[in-house]
Amino acid sequence: MTEPARPAAGATARPSTRSAAPHASATHRAQRGAASIEFAFALVLLLMFLFAIVSYGALLWAQQKVTHLAAEGARSALAASFQGDAAAAQDACSGSVLPIAVRDSVLAGPAQEAGFCTGSQAACIFAPDATCATIEIRMRVDGWPLLEIMRGLARVFGGDAQRLLPEQLQAKAVVQIPMEPAT
Repeated sequence: MTEPARPAAGATARPSTRSAAPHASATHRAQRGAASIEFAFALVLLLMFLFAIVSYGALLWAQQKVTHLAAEGARSALAASFQGDAAAAQDACSGSVLPIAVRDSVLAGPAQEAGFCTGSQAACIFAPDATCATIEIRMRVDGWPLLEIMRGLARVFGGDAQRLLPEQLQAKAVVQIPMEPAT
């Protein structure tokens, strides 16, 4: 039998490519599996957080549209009152608010529902001898797909979806109608 070659004097031996312990590769595979599971959990949580940001962003965007529409209705009611319109608030809904809402992709569907825009004229709270026009916009969002998914996630994790997510968006704008000068 021949003897294995020994390294020359002063040379270092090359390390073995074989693992010292036969169970080392099994441990490495188990840790890789654990890391994959941890990554999956982190990814799911990250995606849920991102989805919540997008959902709330869409909700706030729609609220801004509703608020702008109410303010536009109040401006229209004020302009109509300067032209002598006795029912300026009611006419502002049909003549200004609804045509704007129908052209908007987000507001077009809800604008067709009854009670979307209500206009009324009554004594002002801050000045009982003056008349104020009130434009109120109400838009139901309880059927929005993004919000329905958020409600489902809130129920899964034990949150109160009714408190966190509204069923309708609303905005109110009040403008004082100038009194006619005494003649």
